[in-house]
Amino acid sequence: MGQGLPTLLVAMLGRDEEALLRKHLPAWKQVGDAFLLGLDARTQDDSAGAARSVLEAKPLQVYHFDFDGFGAAKSRLLQESHARFPDMTYVLLVEPDMRPKVETFSREPLKDKEPVYAIRRGGKESLGERLTDCVFRNDGRWYFRFRVHETPVYRNSEKQGLPEQIKDTGWSVVEIEGSARDAASRQHRIREELRLVRLDLQDHPGHPRLLYYLGVLQYDLAVEIKAAGATSLEDVRELATK
Repeated sequence: MGQGLPTLLVAMLGRDEEALLRKHLPAWKQVGDAFLLGLDARTQDDSAGAARSVLEAKPLQVYHFDFDGFGAAKSRLLQESHARFPDMTYVLLVEPDMRPKVETFSREPLKDKEPVYAIRRGGKESLGERLTDCVFRNDGRWYFRFRVHETPVYRNSEKQGLPEQIKDTGWSVVEIEGSARDAASRQHRIREELRLVRLDLQDHPGHPRLLYYLGVLQYDLAVEIKAAGATSLEDVRELATK
């Protein structure tokens, strides 16, 4: 890494992702200066041991958390990043099923010292690459709103606000099938997202964004139930409540 360039912490969340960590962490080892792994308390495999084995001499810390939605989990991840690695300039949030497309990422784009940057994500069901906010200034001011389809929010005491356009780092990652979440049925994943959206609506009654996702997920669930053999609207309604 060039002199004076920002330092980078690679942080990720996981549950029973030992196989993917062993597969993808060797590539991430070349990207990050330090690593943070947040493990869902329901994890039963040796994800922590896999990370320690692969990363070896790289600074690594592991903690466990109780899952209460993706937003809360990511908020905790950024809080732990700042508390445990205060000397790291930026945090790159990735997932166990992601791997970098190149051997290392240039830090030059981070020299502008923006509070957040985007990376390019592709793979799985994506048609090409999409930009996602994944690189956050490690200053303890970030959190995510909502339990699912979460949105990053920046607490800025200087009142300068965020830039109108999030800059692209040019970094590309690919998402690969094989995570524990991928193993669950589509109907199960939809039901879990519905549960989280309904909890968010209890906290934010009538919120337009949440109502939109509620409608989309209810429709998707009805389609899945019908495909599974429901023959009438009454059947769909009955199965959707189970």
